Amino acid sequence: MQYARLNSRSTVLTSAGWRKPDCQTEVFGVDRHGKVVPQPVSISHLREPARAVFLASKDSFGYFSAETRLLDSTGAARTISSLVENNQISDVRFETVTSLAGIVASDDSGLQLWASFSDFAATTNLENTILRCRWPNKKLTDNALPFLSVRRFGQHYYSVLNKLAFLRAFREDWSFTSDILASKWLLTSEGTLQFHRDQFLFALWVLSARKQRNQGAALRFETLQHTTCIFMALTENQTLSGGTGASCFYIPAEEEPFELRWEDRSWNPISSGFLLAST
Repeated sequence: MQYARLNSRSTVLTSAGWRKPDCQTEVFGVDRHGKVVPQPVSISHLREPARAVFLASKDSFGYFSAETRLLDSTGAARTISSLVENNQISDVRFETVTSLAGIVASDDSGLQLWASFSDFAATTNLENTILRCRWPNKKLTDNALPFLSVRRFGQHYYSVLNKLAFLRAFREDWSFTSDILASKWLLTSEGTLQFHRDQFLFALWVLSARKQRNQGAALRFETLQHTTCIFMALTENQTLSGGTGASCFYIPAEEEPFELRWEDRSWNPISSGFLLAST
């Protein structure tokens, strides 16, 4: 039996897209031939909270356990704690997969994304969530959609999301829905998208939406006192950076760890775009 250590913030790639794993499900991984294929996995929750790490490369980003092992571009397994403690992150290139070809978003994946918005909402209730736009620009109010409108209150502009309409739109076209929400909510005056690191789940969907449309997204990360912002500059062409490591650090809070288990030793599950190696 193969297993990898993750935590309660970690995501995997399923047929319904990026999401936190259930107790038993199928997730996508890369086989010995380099093909992205699904395999069944099981989840075993562990009792003691453990240190968690935020890790980012020029291709992807996410949360992991300190004991998580990731494959680098040479095929070697790297333990995340060693990358943090030895300050080696910029010397490593990772294998990454963030393209979601053939993914069909579900209500469950949409609900996980909806729940992640609440931590950043100006206000929320059972039907609507209101998110303050980063850039107070009158043009944001143009082209209202059934699930999204932008309104001005005082000096600020807010994205108003309707839950049921959002879930329907996300299920029908997750790529467009993710991209248009990001462009209203998180666009800065410099023309880049700015995500807090705890918005990484939404950022993953937006990154994959760009790749779905054969467009590029140049990533950079700003770290100050262990608070990271993800900046995504949209480009017209696909960008290939080789997955060079960009940022890696322990976060202050401990998280509930779990083990992801699978049978095939020649297959590596995908978590937040990175390839997991068995511990």
